[in-house]
Amino acid sequence: MKSEKFTKIKDFLLLKTMYSKIILTYMVFSLVLFLFMNLAITSAITRLEENLMSQRLQSDINYIEDLISNNSKFEWQIKGDKIYFGDVLIGDGTEEKANLEPFLEHERKTGTFAYVFMLDKNAELGYVEETETSAGYEEGHYLRVAGSTKSPEGKSIVGTYITKNVADSLDNIGTYSGEANVAGGMIYCLYNRLSDKNGNTVGAIVVGRNITELKSQISYSVQNISIIMILTILICGIIIVFLTSKWTSAIKITTDYLKQIEDGIIPERPLNLKTRDEMSLISESVNKMVISLKENTNLRKKSETDALTNIPNRFAYEDYSKNIYNQLLKNHQTLSIEIVDIDFFKEYNDNYGHTAGDRCIKTIAKEIQSLVNIKENMFAFRYGGDEFVIIYNGYLKDEVEEIVNTLKEKIINCNIEHKYSKISDKVTITQGVCFGFFDNRHSIEDFFDMADKALYDVKNITRNDYNIVDI
Repeated sequence: MKSEKFTKIKDFLLLKTMYSKIILTYMVFSLVLFLFMNLAITSAITRLEENLMSQRLQSDINYIEDLISNNSKFEWQIKGDKIYFGDVLIGDGTEEKANLEPFLEHERKTGTFAYVFMLDKNAELGYVEETETSAGYEEGHYLRVAGSTKSPEGKSIVGTYITKNVADSLDNIGTYSGEANVAGGMIYCLYNRLSDKNGNTVGAIVVGRNITELKSQISYSVQNISIIMILTILICGIIIVFLTSKWTSAIKITTDYLKQIEDGIIPERPLNLKTRDEMSLISESVNKMVISLKENTNLRKKSETDALTNIPNRFAYEDYSKNIYNQLLKNHQTLSIEIVDIDFFKEYNDNYGHTAGDRCIKTIAKEIQSLVNIKENMFAFRYGGDEFVIIYNGYLKDEVEEIVNTLKEKIINCNIEHKYSKISDKVTITQGVCFGFFDNRHSIEDFFDMADKALYDVKNITRNDYNIVDI
C-alpha cells in the first residue's frame, strides 16, 4: 500500500499524470498572468498617480499665487532685474531680496515645496559638478529667485539655475512634469511658464513633492491589488482543482479500462463514470464498443472453433500461423509442426457409420487436447476431416519425439474397435513431423509442407507410426 502511494506521488511530481500536468499548467498560467497584470497595474497606477499629482500640483501653484497676492488678481512682470507678481516683489536671485514667506507658509500648510524662477537670457550657463549629496546637471536660463527649499547642506538655493532639460521644455511647450533634480534630490515636479500681460515669458513657477512619497503611494496601491490578485488566483485554483479532479479521475478510470482491452482482456462489467458531462458520452461509446467486441469475439470463437470437437479449426490455425511469424523470427526459436492422420478412417466411417465416425474423431481430438493442455507453447487444431495439426514452439527434437510417441500410445489405449483396419484391430494414428530452427529462409508453410510429406512417406510404407524430418 505504501509502495503504491509512493508511486502515485512520484508520478505526480514527475508530471506523469494528467492531474499534475493540469495543476502545473494552471500554476504557470497564473504566474504569467500575475506578472503581466502586476506590471500592467503598476504602470496604470503610476500614470494615474502622476496625473493626480499633476492636478494637485496645479492646485498648489494656484494656491501659492493666492498667498503671494492675498487672493488678488495680478500679472507677472519683470522690472529691471527683478520679478514681481503685481506690485509684490518676488526676488532678483539674491537671498536678501527673496520673498520667502509665502513659499514657507505654503510648504507648512501643504507639505509641498514651491519656487519661482526669473528668465535670464544673458546668463552665463555651465555644468554644475556632482557632489556627495547632489547630482550633477547642466544649467538652463531660468534663475531661481524665491522659494522654500534648501540644499542638503542647509543653504538656500536662491540664485541657482534650473536644469537645462526643464528649461528647454518650458521654452517649447510651456510646462514640464516629472522627475527633476532639485537641491540635490530627485523630486516629482510641475513647472509652468510665467508670462506678462503681453504674453511674453518672464519666468517659471514650480511646485513639487519628494518622489519617495509618490513611489510609496504607488507601492502601497500595487501591494493591495497584488494581495487581492493572489487571493483570487488561489480561490480560482481551488475551484479548478476541485472541478478537474473529477474529470481527471474519470479519464484515469477510462484509460485503465481501455488498457485492459488493449491487453486483450474484455472487461465483464461496463464502464461506469457516474458523470453527466461529455465523459458520460465517452463512457457510453466505450461500453458500446465493448459490447461489439464481445459479440465479435464470440463470433470469431465460433468461426475458429470446430463444431464437432470444440477445438480450434483450420481458420484458427491459419490465423495463429500469421500471428506467431514475427515472434519466431525475433526469438530465433525452434518450431515443429505435426500432422496427425487417423488410419483407415474411411473404412471405419463406411462400416461403423457416420455417428460412430464422429465419436471416433471427438475421442481423438479429446486425447490430443488433453496432451496439449498440460504442455506450454503447444497448440492443436482440427485441420479437416480426420486430420489434426499440432504446433510446438521452442521444443527440442527429443522432446517433440517423446510427445509424438506418447500421443500414439494414448490413442491405442483408447481401445476404439476397428475391425476393418489393415494395421490393427484398434483405431491408430500416423504422424508426420517437421522440426527446425525458424529463420527467414523458411516460412511456416514450408514446415507444414514438409510435415505433410513426412506423413505420406510413412503412410506409403506402413501405418500406426511416425516420421520426424528436419527442414
